[in-house]
Amino acid sequence: MPRRPDPNRKQELLGQIIEYLLGSSLAGMTFRTLADALGVSTYSLVYHFGTRAELVQEIVRAITGRQQELLDAHPPATASLESYLEGFASYWRQSQSERNRQLRRLEIEAAMIEALDPDSIPIIRAANESYRAAATESLVTLGLSDEDARREAGVMVALVYGMQLDAVLTGDTERVNENFAAALDQFRARIEAHRAARAGRDAASGSGVSKAAAAH
Repeated sequence: MPRRPDPNRKQELLGQIIEYLLGSSLAGMTFRTLADALGVSTYSLVYHFGTRAELVQEIVRAITGRQQELLDAHPPATASLESYLEGFASYWRQSQSERNRQLRRLEIEAAMIEALDPDSIPIIRAANESYRAAATESLVTLGLSDEDARREAGVMVALVYGMQLDAVLTGDTERVNENFAAALDQFRARIEAHRAARAGRDAASGSGVSKAAAAH
């Protein structure tokens, strides 16, 4: 009976692979380049991960998992708009460390692979949808309508992805951080406007109901 791969050793190797990829790319990765970099045999990598495609999926799952851990470490509080925005800003600051920018680079590279072959890495799209869903839920809790919350969540997730790509491509974190701060201010203004408009509609609706009741 064939021996099963040791899950602890597999996770250890996966961590080492990700460390190696912080200075390399998924496109140029082969079992041979990894084996040489890690000082292990190609057989050991095949034994634990299977095919190259299966290894790439394991890597992408680990990377998106670490991005989710970063989000979980800075959950957006919904007690108030200010606390929500502060949680968002805290997440952004942590995401701009050198290590996290390189992890995002790998995630972006994996997203490009998925765009060309959606079935190859069915992970990034699901993660993106999860981010939008979580942001939508938070904005609904903060008082936005479902439609407004979905729209604003989509805009901010897209902006964050774009600015993270900008930081990866240019390395100009000072400028990108300034852009994020400006985007966050604009986001705050839009959320406040949505809430005020909804409060106005609710007040008008309540006034109409009261007048109708008084007429009877």
